[in-house]
Formats: sequence, C-alpha cells, structure tokens
Amino acid sequence: MQKSMRLVTLLFLVSISIFITLFFIWQYASKTAAARHGIEAQAISTTEKTEHQISRFITSLVTETDKISALLADNNDRSTLEQILKAKPAFITGLAVLSLNSTNTMATGSYYVEKNGQEVLISLADAAAVADVLPFLEAIKNNPNGYAGPLIDPYTGEKVLVYVRIQKDTKNGPRFIVATQSLNHMQHVLNTLSVGKQGYWFIADARGQIIIHPRTSFTERSTFLYDFAKITGTSAVAHMNASEKGTLIYNNEITHQSSWLIHQKLSATNWILCGVFEQRQAALPNSQQRHYLMIITIGMLISFLLLMFLVAFIVGTVRAHYWILAIMASCACTAAITSLWSIAKKYPSYTNYDEAHSITPIENKVELYQFLDALKSSTNTLGGAFKDTLDDPKLDYYLTYRYKQGRYIPTGTFIHYMHFISDSQVQIVGYVWQRYFDGTHDGIARGFVLPQATADASITEVFHTKIERQETIIWRINATLNQNFSYTRYPFDTREISIQLWHADFGQNIILVPDLDSYPLLTTTSLPGLSANAYIPNWQFTSSYFGYQKYLYNSLFGLYTYGPFGIYDLFNKSETPELHFVATTQRLLTDTLIDDLLPLFLIALLLFVVFLTDIGHGYPVFAAYASIFFGIVVAQLHFRGKIPTNQLVYFEMIYVIMYLALIVTLMFTLLKFQNPDPNSPEAKQGNIAEILYWPALLSSIIVLTVFYLY
Repeated sequence: MQKSMRLVTLLFLVSISIFITLFFIWQYASKTAAARHGIEAQAISTTEKTEHQISRFITSLVTETDKISALLADNNDRSTLEQILKAKPAFITGLAVLSLNSTNTMATGSYYVEKNGQEVLISLADAAAVADVLPFLEAIKNNPNGYAGPLIDPYTGEKVLVYVRIQKDTKNGPRFIVATQSLNHMQHVLNTLSVGKQGYWFIADARGQIIIHPRTSFTERSTFLYDFAKITGTSAVAHMNASEKGTLIYNNEITHQSSWLIHQKLSATNWILCGVFEQRQAALPNSQQRHYLMIITIGMLISFLLLMFLVAFIVGTVRAHYWILAIMASCACTAAITSLWSIAKKYPSYTNYDEAHSITPIENKVELYQFLDALKSSTNTLGGAFKDTLDDPKLDYYLTYRYKQGRYIPTGTFIHYMHFISDSQVQIVGYVWQRYFDGTHDGIARGFVLPQATADASITEVFHTKIERQETIIWRINATLNQNFSYTRYPFDTREISIQLWHADFGQNIILVPDLDSYPLLTTTSLPGLSANAYIPNWQFTSSYFGYQKYLYNSLFGLYTYGPFGIYDLFNKSETPELHFVATTQRLLTDTLIDDLLPLFLIALLLFVVFLTDIGHGYPVFAAYASIFFGIVVAQLHFRGKIPTNQLVYFEMIYVIMYLALIVTLMFTLLKFQNPDPNSPEAKQGNIAEILYWPALLSSIIVLTVFYLY
C-alpha cells in the first residue's frame, strides 16, 4: 500500500512538472510568435507607406514640369521664364527650360538649382555651359517625356533623378522642361521615415544597382543586388527586381543580424525600395526572454529528474543503480547550468536600456522630434517600435530642419578608444563636435562640459570652420569619466558607459541634441558614434545610442536673483534633459572559463577523490583536506584580485559552495573515521553522501545561478 502511494505521488509530481513546463513553453512560443507576426505586419505596412512617400517625391517632378509647361505655353520672355523657375518648390532639387538647335548640339535656357544649400540661377547661353549639360541633353534625346538616371548633375556634383517633358507647340521649335531630384534628398527622406529601432532603407535601380544606401561604400563603387546575394548568402536577393513586392529573410549586409528584407517596386521608375528590419526588434525584451527560458530550463530539469526516479522506482534498484542515477542526474544538472549560462550570455541585463529606462533612448530623428515636442507639454511617452509618421503633413513636419532653434545645439560624438581603469572609472579618447547658426545661436557661448570627468580631462579644439551662416567646431577629448558599474552578475555582467554632456553656457536653458544627420546608420547594433577600431580587452561592444535623462538636483547652483522680497528669477537645472552618449559592453567569457572555472572544477574533483578515499589511510586524509582548503583560498584570492570591488559577486559564491562542500565531506569522513565498520549507520550515511556529492554540488550552483542571473 505504501509503495503504491509513493508511485502515485511520483506520477503526480512528474505530471505536474511536465504540465507546468509545457505551459511556459507554450506561453513563451505564443508571445514570441505574436510579437514576430505583429512587427512583420507593421514592417510590410511601413514599406508600403514609404513607397507611397518616395513615389510622391518622384512624381512631383511630373507635376512641376506640367505646371511650367502650362505657364510657358508659347511664351519666350526670358524674365517670365526666370520668375517661373524661381518659384520652384524646395523639395525639387532643380528645374531647367532648354531649347535645342536642329542638330541637338547647342542649347539655350536657364537652370534653377539648389547648390551648397542655396538656390542659384544658371544661364545656358555659352558653349561651356552647353558642354556641362551634355549628359542632360543625352537624357532628353533618349527619354522624351520620361525619367532618366540617376545622372551626375554637372552643377552640383550630386546624383539626381531626371524627368524630361517636351513642349512642342512653340514658335522656335521644341522646348524641353527638365526637373531633377537629388538622391541625397531621397536619402534624407528615408532616414527620417521610421523603420523601428533596428532597421534602415536602401534603393536599387531597375538594373539592380544600389543607388541609395546608408553605407556610402555600396554606392561609391558599383554594387548590385547579386553582390548583396553573395555577401549575405541569400541567392533570392539577386532576383528581387523580378517581382513587384515580397519578403525575404537574410543576414543583412551591415550588422549581419537576421532581418526581414521587404521590397517593393517604385511604380514610376521601376526602382526597388528595400526596407531592412532586424528580427531582434520583434523579440520580447531581454529580461522577459531570460526569465521564460530559465524557467523552462529548470522545469525540464525537474521533469527529467522526477521521471528518472519514477523509472528507477518501478524497475527497482541496487547500489550500482544509485550510482547510475547519480551520474545521470549530474549530467542533467551540468546541461542545465550550461543552458542557464548560455541564456544569461545571450540575453544580458542592461539597467538603462532594457529595465529602468532611466535614460530615454533616441534612435532616430522621429523619436528626437517627438521627445523635443513632449518637453513642451511636460510629457515623455515614446513607446512603440514604429511611429506612424508617414502621413503627408507629419512627414513634412519631421523633414524640417528643427535644430535651428535657439535652445537646441546639435552635438555629436565619435569615440575611438576606451579603457576601464578602475571599478568605477573609464578612460575615453575621441571627438565631440557642435554646430551653431548665425542669428539663431547669437550670444551663446561655444563649448561643452563633461560633468563626469576627473580633473585631468583634456578638451582641445582641433577644427573650427564657418561656411555661410553655419559654424562647426570639433574638439578632441581625452578624459577619465566616473561611472557606476555593478559586478554582481560577474562574469555575466554588462557595463553601460554613459558620456554625459552639458553645454558650456551653464546658466541658460540650452538643450544639446544629437546630430543624427552625421551618422548614416543609427541602428544600435551598427555602433553609431564608435570607431570601427574601438576595442576594450576582454569586452565586446553590443550597442550604442544617444539618450536623455533628467537629474533631480538638490541645488540651484547659485543661479537665482535676490531682491528685497527674497529669491526670484531662479533657474532649475532639474527640468533640463541632459544628453548622454551610451555604449553598452558585455564581458567575454574566455578568460573566466579558463582562469576561474577550470581551477574550481579541479578542486571539486580532488575533493570528491579524497572523499572516496578508504578510511584505512587514516589521518593523512585530513592532510589532503587541508591542502584542498588552502587550494580554494588561493584560487579565491586570485579571483578576488581581478574584481576591483568589494561586492560579493555571482562567481565568487561558487567558492563559498566549495567551502561548504569541504565542510560537509569532512564531517562525513570524521563519522566514518570514528566508526570504521562498513555496515554501521555512519558508513551508510557516508555512502549516500558519496553518491549525492555531484548532484548536490551542481544543484547548489543551479540555485545560485537562478538567484543571481534570473
């Protein structure tokens, strides 16, 4: 009867553990699938809306040429022509009206084009001007009433899309109306449109050549879709121009992360618009994934152990079977520890970005403008992976260069060296630049402050230029910054290196804004603001981004005025968001596995061998225990020498477990030594302890791992 009750209890426990494990697996899979499906659907919708916006910019060339054609019907007056051209909308790069002679070798007319930020009127009355415009003449002859390009604009040096309309009903022969749209302008529009937190756009022409891409190296040299197919190992990329639209999964050519490549043809030109959306943005937050996977791992371990004991209970066991069960349990625990470590490594904890959000990330221009707008209404809600900014009025709003407001100073960083010099300090070497505009930033001091820096910080101006009304200053910085690092999860700890920036004019309500246009690609995994050669020994960079944080200062810093009735006109710096550049790093495990884990394993193995030593050896066994004790002490001291903090970290707790294991095994050895009879209760307890040594030791490490890394 008692045996039946035990069997039923074991069956019940096995069923419950398997059910709970399957429930968490189902919940994790369903949430992951739902997030993935939702983000993919949003990505497809965003690509369709973006195609509409880019097509709008392209077809605006047709609209403008039609308008000019109607205004210039049978009108050859030069002044009228120039007035019409000067009415060109800002979103069109250039407009020209040309008249060719009968041999198509000479041209007269005018070209009104944006050059170096200003619009200029160019007369095509001389032979030199005609020679310069020959590429456009070829486009006119080969593409009447149609698109051509991209071509190199002879006056701006930029690649442009050209649309030509022939006006035949004129007294002096056919007249050609030419409208151009800069690819740089299209790139700006694409950079402004949101693609989530991990994505970018690129465009290929009808031949499959890349003409717009965040990485200019792909556009400066001839790069085709079949080149991308080779780089990414996805042959289907080479054949995208054969279909109107579609979705591919590939490892993108920049960050090599698994991504959706959603492509759609631009109807007017047969160019291919491609949106790259990293699939990691569809994943659950790191902390949530880590929790789910650790629970599933522990559930699978418990289910396996219970099932193993159930089988052993049914078939019966002898002492040899107990050793087999112990070996199987030890192997299962080892697999569980390996899985837990892999999960902790793959889904680390980032205090600022993933959990507390104490620093609000700014990862694209849409988020920046929404943050600045939110300051006016004292709200700061940016949530969501995609922003619905693709409606025409909103798009025009976000395309406006908003930095030219008095309290905003565009600021950028480029860091090419970092080094951890203590438990709370990091040395950085790099560049910081700022941009100022006449009439907007008059009376504002130039410069910035690193409030985290120690006294030996070096800030040296290396470049200062002024073009038209824009002033750019670049400084080289070499500074040691105070940071707040936590080692509790060592060696699975992460560090978020935060570079805090203040404006030099401390007493004014000035907000530094990230100069996002200086970074062709803003995805966090592409490490904007970090040199490709930036390197920290035993660490790897995982992301970088700009962000804002408000600090609650319990001081007015003396920024107030005192009158007959007390304080007035005070300035509260706590209300001003402060710009941060954040680089996140993750520790490499190679050093820990070789330098720390291997000695611990050898100590545990030696302790087990000594524990199994026959009592006939007598007191020399205790000498062996003493040697192992000092071995643990030396290993711990060596480990402690690498941790520049007094915190009790995760990996050091394994040494505590080894001390406890040493005490327990020593106690059982003493019991066996006091009563050497192999059939005594003390000897039987010792045998049980020998069998449970590895399962108990590994189970303790599992509990410790979940406690620290969950």
